[in-house]
Amino acid sequence: MGDEHGMTLHKLAKGTDWMTPEEKPLARWFVSKMARQLRQRGVPETPLLVVRVNDAMVSFLLARRAESVLGFGINEDGTPLSPTPGAYDLVGKAHERLRRSVRELEDYCTRAGRPIDVGIADKLQPLMQATRALTEQLNP
Repeated sequence: MGDEHGMTLHKLAKGTDWMTPEEKPLARWFVSKMARQLRQRGVPETPLLVVRVNDAMVSFLLARRAESVLGFGINEDGTPLSPTPGAYDLVGKAHERLRRSVRELEDYCTRAGRPIDVGIADKLQPLMQATRALTEQLNP
């Protein structure tokens, strides 16, 4: 399964140097779940499929990083920190990129004759719309 000399889903699941220690297990989880879903649907592992899964996994991790800026912290004077409107915009864009990368993976599988029909992109849509609406409220 996959190219012996290039990137494979197995190698992809190991993570890369740019990932934090917390992100490597998330990458492993994401890729293993996607690989299982793809195997169940009979989607052959090709270099292009690995690129699509990598894109979705990276988008997933970057969306999680973007969400971390929404965490409320404490200022030096003890008052709560609030995210900026730009932080909400960053999260919205990260979620939009994740939705797009998953849609591209779904489209690839359909073109390969093996639709995966997971509908993940559609399930992310309400969250992205809510984020967009919140951003518009904060940036009138």
